[in-house]
Amino acid sequence: MKLSTFKIKYLLLALSFVLPNILAQAAKSEYTRTYTKTYNIDPDGQVNIENIHGQVNINTWDKSEVYIKVVVTVDASSERKAEDDFERIDIDFSNDSRNVSAKTSIDNKKSTWWFIQSWWDDDDIRIDYEVSMPSSARLELTHKYGNADLGTFSGDVEVNHKYGDLTINHVAGKLDIDVSYGNATIAKANISEMNIAYYKLRLNDANEVTIDSKYSQIYIESANEIISESSYDGYHLGDIGTLSNEGKYDNFEIEKIESMDIDTKYTKLNLEYLLDRLDAEMSYGGLEIDRLDAGFDEVIISSRYAGLEIDTDEVPSFRVDVEGRYTGVNLPRGVETTRDIKDGNDHVVVGYRGNSNAKGEIRVRAEYGGLKLR
Repeated sequence: MKLSTFKIKYLLLALSFVLPNILAQAAKSEYTRTYTKTYNIDPDGQVNIENIHGQVNINTWDKSEVYIKVVVTVDASSERKAEDDFERIDIDFSNDSRNVSAKTSIDNKKSTWWFIQSWWDDDDIRIDYEVSMPSSARLELTHKYGNADLGTFSGDVEVNHKYGDLTINHVAGKLDIDVSYGNATIAKANISEMNIAYYKLRLNDANEVTIDSKYSQIYIESANEIISESSYDGYHLGDIGTLSNEGKYDNFEIEKIESMDIDTKYTKLNLEYLLDRLDAEMSYGGLEIDRLDAGFDEVIISSRYAGLEIDTDEVPSFRVDVEGRYTGVNLPRGVETTRDIKDGNDHVVVGYRGNSNAKGEIRVRAEYGGLKLR
């Protein structure tokens, strides 16, 4: 394929702007500017940090003060070019007795060829924040293109973070995070609301968590309550109290759970140990319960085009009520059936094992799938 004269001239002109940037990388030196501020603040005041392209570290102390140190680093081929970049960067500090704010802004380099040069412009700039603030004050952090490390907070924390990794030690107040394209590790949180996309989240210990997630991997070791909306996610959960989920195209792996309500499509569920109850409405997926506690209350399943498998080996007594259409039904040994009716493609089975008045019941309404109790 032949290139037109215009296209060749265009490419050569573009390269004339790009190549100098590439060749200049090896000859660059580092230049820095440092800004420091200390402000008084009420213990229940608010700190607002906004940054781009750098590292943000925020710790807490017992002083009614906010200390902010900002280090701006520029890689440039000369001091004059470094000065040009410093002129593009503005750190806006503001404060009163209840609010302290530091905000970074970077002006675009003025060039006809900004769409070519902008790749290098901001990659040569790094803006790092070190902040100390009262633990009880509210923190609002907005950051992208860099990592953030947060300490221990007794007040509320709100984080909006994109394209970077996030670490949080402990938030005893309310934690709100909106994150995408990165990884987060949170050691401990009380009440959390999380909006997550294209992300990997690790949460070690939580009380109440509300999650809206997509295309992400969620790892939670321990939580009292989880409420989630999900799509195209993997949930890897440890010791969970209650879980309520509405989702699609997900994968759930749960080590231990007391109670679960789920409405999902195209999802695989694996519960290693179910203690009390499950209410599941699902289609085009699969459910496996590896261990059902002897004292469970109920398992209620409504499914279409799904494979269902439940291990009842540790349950001496339970009741079973199954209605299936185009569904294979396999019951374990020891189940006494009080009704077992096959009518064409419909199959109804009602019975019990052990005590006919057992508290625990497995109730299934299924179409186009299979049920195996073992």
